Amino acid sequence: MHLTKEQPMVTGNWEKLVVVALPGFARREVTGPFEALALLSEGWPTMAGAPFIKAKISCRAALEDRITPEQARRDFEKAAREASRFLS
Repeated sequence: MHLTKEQPMVTGNWEKLVVVALPGFARREVTGPFEALALLSEGWPTMAGAPFIKAKISCRAALEDRITPEQARRDFEKAAREASRFLS
């Protein structure tokens, strides 16, 4: 039997937070890929489209230390723009 070492999850914050507007919140400050992935998975208004899917994949990859958190932030911003939720 071959055992594999499980990849640790990294919860690094972004250098610049992303501010979005979501139903029930006047504005929401998203500080990193962990929080972004939670929003994309549980309360995102449009759970379809290429930017949404790419953002989910990127946030998970950042948490698994396969890409930088900043790469995930850029993809999350694109998903927020597509959903008309991006504020800053």
